[in-house]
Amino acid sequence: MQPKAQQQPFMSEAARQRAEELALKNRRTGLTIFQWSWIMAFISLVVVNLQLRNQYPSWPPPDVEPFNPVLPTIATLGLILSVVLVNRAHQAIKQNEQARFL
Repeated sequence: MQPKAQQQPFMSEAARQRAEELALKNRRTGLTIFQWSWIMAFISLVVVNLQLRNQYPSWPPPDVEPFNPVLPTIATLGLILSVVLVNRAHQAIKQNEQARFL
């Protein structure tokens, strides 16, 4: 979908510029709201985790057996590898060297 400034070719240059600035401001506001919502969700999860940990004298509680850390370690390494690959792809696209990425 095209921005409103491009949909109306009869607009003056000043009106088109105002429309583009407003569209950019709206996008930035939306992105800011989105980011703050994720920040608040993360903080809420950290607070709940701390509250649960403070309910017990030792963590994990005595009746829970500790998990094997191999699977979370593999998942973390997979995430780090995917970030590296996405970064390399982004750099290759920016430099117009798609063959390097493929």
